[in-house]
Amino acid sequence: MTAAARRPGGVVCPLVTPWTADGRLDEPILRDLIDALVPDLDGLFVLGSSGELAWLPDAIADRVARVAVDQVAGRIPVYVGVGDTGTRRTLDRAARLADAGADFMVVAAPLYYAVGSDSALVDHFATVADAAAAPVVLYNIPQNTHCPLSPAAAAVVAAHRNIVGIKDSAGDWFAFERLLAVRDDGFSVLQGREQLAAISLWAGADGVISSLANFAPRLVRELSAAIRDGRPRTEILALQSTISEVATVFEQGEWLAGLKSTLEALGWPVGDPGRPIAPCTGAQRAAVEAIVSAPAIRRWLLAPRGSTASAGAGG
Repeated sequence: MTAAARRPGGVVCPLVTPWTADGRLDEPILRDLIDALVPDLDGLFVLGSSGELAWLPDAIADRVARVAVDQVAGRIPVYVGVGDTGTRRTLDRAARLADAGADFMVVAAPLYYAVGSDSALVDHFATVADAAAAPVVLYNIPQNTHCPLSPAAAAVVAAHRNIVGIKDSAGDWFAFERLLAVRDDGFSVLQGREQLAAISLWAGADGVISSLANFAPRLVRELSAAIRDGRPRTEILALQSTISEVATVFEQGEWLAGLKSTLEALGWPVGDPGRPIAPCTGAQRAAVEAIVSAPAIRRWLLAPRGSTASAGAGG
Protein backbone atom coordinates (compact mmCIF):
# COMPACT_ATOMS: atom_id res chain seq x y z
CA MET A 1 0.00 0.00 0.00
CA THR A 2 1.32 3.44 -0.88
CA ALA A 3 1.79 6.26 1.56
CA ALA A 4 -1.35 7.96 0.18
CA ALA A 5 -3.65 5.13 1.32
CA ARG A 6 -6.03 5.67 4.18
CA ARG A 7 -9.55 4.80 5.16
CA PRO A 8 -11.77 4.80 2.03
CA GLY A 9 -13.79 7.99 1.91
CA GLY A 10 -14.24 11.51 0.65
CA VAL A 11 -14.94 12.37 -2.97
CA VAL A 12 -13.80 9.55 -5.25
CA CYS A 13 -14.02 9.69 -9.04
CA PRO A 14 -14.86 6.51 -10.99
CA LEU A 15 -12.82 7.51 -14.03
CA VAL A 16 -13.83 7.07 -17.66
CA THR A 17 -11.54 5.16 -20.02
CA PRO A 18 -10.63 7.39 -23.00
CA TRP A 19 -10.67 5.82 -26.45
CA THR A 20 -9.14 6.83 -29.76
CA ALA A 21 -11.29 6.78 -32.88
CA ASP A 22 -9.85 3.38 -33.84
CA GLY A 23 -10.57 1.81 -30.44
CA ARG A 24 -7.23 2.09 -28.67
CA LEU A 25 -6.59 3.43 -25.18
CA ASP A 26 -5.86 7.15 -25.40
CA GLU A 27 -3.09 7.27 -22.84
CA PRO A 28 -2.22 10.99 -23.20
CA ILE A 29 -5.86 11.95 -22.55
CA LEU A 30 -6.00 9.53 -19.61
CA ARG A 31 -2.90 11.05 -18.02
CA ASP A 32 -4.04 14.64 -18.60
CA LEU A 33 -7.51 13.94 -17.23
CA ILE A 34 -6.02 12.40 -14.10
CA ASP A 35 -3.85 15.46 -13.55
CA ALA A 36 -6.80 17.80 -14.05
CA LEU A 37 -8.98 15.93 -11.54
CA VAL A 38 -6.59 14.89 -8.77
CA PRO A 39 -6.39 18.29 -7.01
CA ASP A 40 -10.15 18.16 -6.34
CA LEU A 41 -10.43 14.50 -5.33
CA ASP A 42 -9.83 12.30 -2.32
CA GLY A 43 -9.49 9.17 -4.43
CA LEU A 44 -9.44 7.90 -8.02
CA PHE A 45 -11.28 4.71 -9.03
CA VAL A 46 -10.30 3.16 -12.37
CA LEU A 47 -11.90 0.13 -14.01
CA GLY A 48 -15.35 0.63 -12.58
CA SER A 49 -18.64 0.93 -14.46
CA SER A 50 -17.69 4.39 -15.75
CA GLY A 51 -14.38 2.91 -16.88
CA GLU A 52 -16.09 0.14 -18.89
CA LEU A 53 -14.23 -2.69 -17.17
CA ALA A 54 -16.84 -5.31 -18.08
CA TRP A 55 -15.81 -5.31 -21.74
CA LEU A 56 -12.26 -4.01 -21.77
CA PRO A 57 -9.65 -6.39 -23.19
CA ASP A 58 -7.46 -7.58 -20.33
CA ALA A 59 -4.34 -5.92 -21.73
CA ILE A 60 -6.07 -2.53 -21.89
CA ALA A 61 -7.58 -2.89 -18.42
CA ASP A 62 -4.20 -3.76 -16.97
CA ARG A 63 -2.60 -0.79 -18.71
CA VAL A 64 -5.26 1.60 -17.40
CA ALA A 65 -4.55 0.49 -13.83
CA ARG A 66 -0.80 0.87 -14.18
CA VAL A 67 -1.03 4.25 -15.92
CA ALA A 68 -3.36 5.54 -13.21
CA VAL A 69 -1.07 4.51 -10.37
CA ASP A 70 1.93 5.95 -12.18
CA GLN A 71 0.25 9.27 -12.99
CA VAL A 72 -1.32 9.78 -9.56
CA ALA A 73 2.13 9.17 -8.06
CA GLY A 74 0.87 8.82 -4.48
CA ARG A 75 -1.05 12.11 -4.39
CA ILE A 76 -4.34 10.38 -3.55
CA PRO A 77 -5.37 6.73 -3.12
CA VAL A 78 -6.05 4.74 -6.28
CA TYR A 79 -8.90 2.22 -6.32
CA VAL A 80 -8.66 -0.45 -9.03
CA GLY A 81 -11.66 -2.52 -10.09
CA VAL A 82 -11.02 -6.25 -10.42
CA GLY A 83 -14.58 -7.61 -10.61
CA ASP A 84 -15.40 -10.28 -13.18
CA THR A 85 -17.94 -12.94 -14.07
CA GLY A 86 -16.96 -15.39 -11.35
CA THR A 87 -14.58 -16.05 -8.49
CA ARG A 88 -11.82 -17.66 -10.56
CA ARG A 89 -11.71 -14.86 -13.13
CA THR A 90 -11.79 -12.24 -10.38
CA LEU A 91 -8.86 -13.96 -8.65
CA ASP A 92 -6.96 -14.02 -11.95
CA ARG A 93 -7.53 -10.32 -12.54
CA ALA A 94 -6.50 -9.46 -8.97
CA ALA A 95 -3.34 -11.55 -9.37
CA ARG A 96 -2.39 -9.82 -12.65
CA LEU A 97 -2.67 -6.46 -10.91
CA ALA A 98 -1.08 -7.50 -7.62
CA ASP A 99 2.07 -5.48 -8.38
CA ALA A 100 0.31 -2.47 -9.95
CA GLY A 101 0.46 -0.45 -6.73
CA ALA A 102 -3.27 -0.03 -6.09
CA ASP A 103 -4.23 1.29 -2.67
CA PHE A 104 -7.56 -0.53 -2.80
CA MET A 105 -9.04 -3.26 -5.01
CA VAL A 106 -12.74 -2.89 -5.77
CA VAL A 107 -14.67 -6.15 -6.11
CA ALA A 108 -18.20 -6.39 -7.50
CA ALA A 109 -20.49 -9.38 -7.26
CA PRO A 110 -20.08 -11.93 -10.08
CA LEU A 111 -21.66 -10.94 -13.38
CA TYR A 112 -24.01 -12.82 -15.73
CA TYR A 113 -25.20 -15.80 -13.63
CA ALA A 114 -27.57 -15.12 -10.77
CA VAL A 115 -26.04 -16.06 -7.43
CA GLY A 116 -28.85 -17.48 -5.40
CA SER A 117 -27.74 -16.99 -1.82
CA ASP A 118 -26.02 -14.61 0.53
CA SER A 119 -23.67 -17.39 1.58
CA ALA A 120 -22.38 -17.79 -1.99
CA LEU A 121 -21.67 -14.06 -2.25
CA VAL A 122 -19.99 -14.04 1.15
CA ASP A 123 -17.76 -16.90 0.01
CA HIS A 124 -16.92 -15.06 -3.23
CA PHE A 125 -15.89 -11.84 -1.52
CA ALA A 126 -14.01 -13.58 1.28
CA THR A 127 -12.08 -15.78 -1.19
CA VAL A 128 -10.99 -12.77 -3.24
CA ALA A 129 -10.11 -10.75 -0.14
CA ASP A 130 -7.98 -13.62 1.18
CA ALA A 131 -5.83 -13.45 -1.96
CA ALA A 132 -5.92 -9.72 -2.77
CA ALA A 133 -2.68 -7.77 -2.58
CA ALA A 134 -4.47 -4.62 -1.38
CA PRO A 135 -7.43 -3.95 0.93
CA VAL A 136 -10.76 -4.72 -0.72
CA VAL A 137 -13.71 -2.37 -1.19
CA LEU A 138 -16.97 -4.13 -2.07
CA TYR A 139 -19.08 -2.80 -4.93
CA ASN A 140 -22.84 -3.30 -4.86
CA ILE A 141 -24.42 -2.48 -8.23
CA PRO A 142 -27.21 -5.03 -8.70
CA GLN A 143 -28.69 -3.23 -11.71
CA ASN A 144 -25.56 -4.41 -13.58
CA THR A 145 -24.58 -7.62 -11.81
CA HIS A 146 -28.10 -8.87 -11.00
CA CYS A 147 -26.61 -10.13 -7.74
CA PRO A 148 -27.52 -7.74 -4.92
CA LEU A 149 -25.34 -7.76 -1.84
CA SER A 150 -27.75 -7.57 1.08
CA PRO A 151 -26.92 -5.54 4.18
CA ALA A 152 -26.94 -8.79 6.14
CA ALA A 153 -24.29 -10.31 3.87
CA ALA A 154 -22.29 -7.08 3.95
CA ALA A 155 -22.27 -7.27 7.75
CA VAL A 156 -20.72 -10.73 7.57
CA VAL A 157 -17.95 -9.89 5.10
CA ALA A 158 -17.23 -6.55 6.80
CA ALA A 159 -15.58 -8.54 9.57
CA HIS A 160 -12.92 -9.85 7.14
CA ARG A 161 -9.49 -8.43 7.95
CA ASN A 162 -8.87 -7.37 4.32
CA ILE A 163 -12.29 -5.90 3.51
CA VAL A 164 -12.40 -2.20 4.38
CA GLY A 165 -15.53 -0.73 2.83
CA ILE A 166 -18.35 -0.77 0.32
CA LYS A 167 -19.54 1.40 -2.57
CA ASP A 168 -23.32 1.08 -2.85
CA SER A 169 -24.82 2.14 -6.18
CA ALA A 170 -28.17 0.38 -5.84
CA GLY A 171 -30.07 3.60 -5.12
CA ASP A 172 -32.14 1.93 -2.40
CA TRP A 173 -32.15 4.33 0.54
CA PHE A 174 -33.67 1.84 2.99
CA ALA A 175 -30.94 -0.71 2.25
CA PHE A 176 -28.29 2.02 2.44
CA GLU A 177 -29.45 2.94 5.94
CA ARG A 178 -28.91 -0.67 6.95
CA LEU A 179 -25.41 -0.57 5.44
CA LEU A 180 -24.66 2.50 7.55
CA ALA A 181 -25.43 0.39 10.61
CA VAL A 182 -22.56 -1.92 9.55
CA ARG A 183 -20.12 0.98 9.31
CA ASP A 184 -17.36 1.10 11.93
CA ASP A 185 -13.74 2.23 12.30
CA GLY A 186 -12.56 -0.52 9.95
CA PHE A 187 -15.38 -0.50 7.39
CA SER A 188 -16.37 2.54 5.32
CA VAL A 189 -19.70 3.02 3.56
CA LEU A 190 -19.75 5.17 0.41
CA GLN A 191 -22.71 6.30 -1.70
CA GLY A 192 -22.57 5.70 -5.44
CA ARG A 193 -25.66 7.68 -6.48
CA GLU A 194 -25.11 11.41 -6.65
CA GLN A 195 -28.80 12.19 -6.14
CA LEU A 196 -28.48 10.64 -2.66
CA ALA A 197 -25.20 12.37 -1.79
CA ALA A 198 -26.46 14.94 0.73
CA ILE A 199 -28.78 12.66 2.66
CA SER A 200 -26.09 9.96 2.76
CA LEU A 201 -23.40 12.28 4.09
CA TRP A 202 -25.85 13.75 6.60
CA ALA A 203 -26.59 10.22 7.79
CA GLY A 204 -22.92 9.37 8.31
CA ALA A 205 -21.60 7.97 5.02
CA ASP A 206 -17.84 8.19 4.60
CA GLY A 207 -17.97 9.62 1.10
CA VAL A 208 -19.36 9.64 -2.41
CA ILE A 209 -18.10 7.77 -5.47
CA SER A 210 -19.86 9.59 -8.29
CA SER A 211 -19.47 9.56 -12.07
CA LEU A 212 -20.26 13.26 -11.89
CA ALA A 213 -16.78 13.74 -10.40
CA ASN A 214 -15.36 13.11 -13.89
CA PHE A 215 -16.37 16.66 -14.81
CA ALA A 216 -17.65 18.41 -11.63
CA PRO A 217 -15.45 17.22 -8.76
CA ARG A 218 -15.45 20.60 -7.01
CA LEU A 219 -19.24 20.59 -6.83
CA VAL A 220 -19.33 17.23 -5.05
CA ARG A 221 -16.46 18.30 -2.82
CA GLU A 222 -18.24 21.55 -1.92
CA LEU A 223 -21.33 19.60 -0.85
CA SER A 224 -19.19 17.34 1.32
CA ALA A 225 -17.43 20.33 2.89
CA ALA A 226 -20.72 22.14 3.53
CA ILE A 227 -22.09 19.17 5.44
CA ARG A 228 -18.85 18.63 7.33
CA ASP A 229 -18.73 22.30 8.33
CA GLY A 230 -22.37 22.42 9.43
CA ARG A 231 -23.36 25.13 6.97
CA PRO A 232 -27.02 26.21 6.67
CA ARG A 233 -29.41 23.55 5.44
CA THR A 234 -30.59 25.82 2.62
CA GLU A 235 -27.05 26.07 1.24
CA ILE A 236 -26.60 22.31 1.35
CA LEU A 237 -29.94 21.65 -0.33
CA ALA A 238 -29.08 24.16 -3.05
CA LEU A 239 -25.81 22.33 -3.73
CA GLN A 240 -27.63 18.99 -3.87
CA SER A 241 -30.18 20.50 -6.25
CA THR A 242 -27.37 21.62 -8.54
CA ILE A 243 -25.81 18.15 -8.41
CA SER A 244 -29.12 16.55 -9.34
CA GLU A 245 -29.56 19.03 -12.19
CA VAL A 246 -26.08 18.35 -13.55
CA ALA A 247 -26.77 14.62 -13.31
CA THR A 248 -29.48 14.95 -15.95
CA VAL A 249 -26.67 14.62 -18.50
CA PHE A 250 -26.81 10.90 -17.69
CA GLU A 251 -30.37 10.82 -19.05
CA GLN A 252 -29.19 11.71 -22.55
CA GLY A 253 -29.10 8.30 -24.20
CA GLU A 254 -27.42 5.54 -22.22
CA TRP A 255 -25.88 7.05 -19.07
CA LEU A 256 -22.36 6.11 -20.17
CA ALA A 257 -22.89 7.86 -23.50
CA GLY A 258 -24.14 10.92 -21.62
CA LEU A 259 -21.07 10.86 -19.39
CA LYS A 260 -18.63 10.72 -22.28
CA SER A 261 -20.56 13.32 -24.27
CA THR A 262 -20.34 15.69 -21.30
CA LEU A 263 -16.56 15.41 -21.21
CA GLU A 264 -16.44 15.89 -24.98
CA ALA A 265 -18.59 19.03 -24.63
CA LEU A 266 -16.12 20.37 -22.06
CA GLY A 267 -13.12 19.90 -24.34
CA TRP A 268 -11.99 16.43 -23.30
CA PRO A 269 -11.98 14.05 -26.31
CA VAL A 270 -12.54 10.77 -24.45
CA GLY A 271 -14.36 9.07 -27.31
CA ASP A 272 -17.65 7.19 -27.35
CA PRO A 273 -18.55 4.27 -25.08
CA GLY A 274 -17.66 0.81 -26.33
CA ARG A 275 -20.00 -1.01 -28.65
CA PRO A 276 -22.79 -1.94 -28.63
CA ILE A 277 -23.78 1.12 -26.56
CA ALA A 278 -24.85 3.80 -29.02
CA PRO A 279 -23.19 7.21 -28.75
CA CYS A 280 -25.40 10.21 -28.08
CA THR A 281 -27.36 11.50 -31.03
CA GLY A 282 -26.98 15.06 -32.24
CA ALA A 283 -30.07 16.08 -30.28
CA GLN A 284 -28.77 14.41 -27.12
CA ARG A 285 -25.38 16.08 -27.49
CA ALA A 286 -27.14 19.42 -27.87
CA ALA A 287 -29.09 18.71 -24.68
CA VAL A 288 -25.84 17.94 -22.84
CA GLU A 289 -24.29 21.18 -24.10
CA ALA A 290 -27.33 23.13 -22.93
CA ILE A 291 -27.09 21.62 -19.44
CA VAL A 292 -23.39 22.31 -18.99
CA SER A 293 -23.54 25.82 -20.43
CA ALA A 294 -25.94 27.11 -17.77
CA PRO A 295 -23.98 29.71 -15.74
CA ALA A 296 -24.94 28.23 -12.36
CA ILE A 297 -23.53 24.89 -13.50
CA ARG A 298 -20.63 25.95 -15.71
CA ARG A 299 -18.77 27.54 -12.80
CA TRP A 300 -18.30 24.11 -11.23
CA LEU A 301 -17.11 22.24 -14.30
CA LEU A 302 -13.76 20.98 -15.47
CA ALA A 303 -11.85 23.37 -17.70
CA PRO A 304 -10.95 22.25 -21.24
CA ARG A 305 -7.86 20.19 -21.81
CA GLY A 306 -4.84 22.42 -22.00
CA SER A 307 -6.35 25.16 -19.89
CA THR A 308 -4.18 26.56 -17.10
CA ALA A 309 -6.94 25.86 -14.56
CA SER A 310 -7.98 22.32 -13.70
CA ALA A 311 -11.60 23.14 -12.93
CA GLY A 312 -14.11 25.92 -12.69
CA ALA A 313 -12.62 28.02 -15.47
CA GLY A 314 -15.64 27.91 -17.69
CA GLY A 315 -17.03 31.17 -16.37
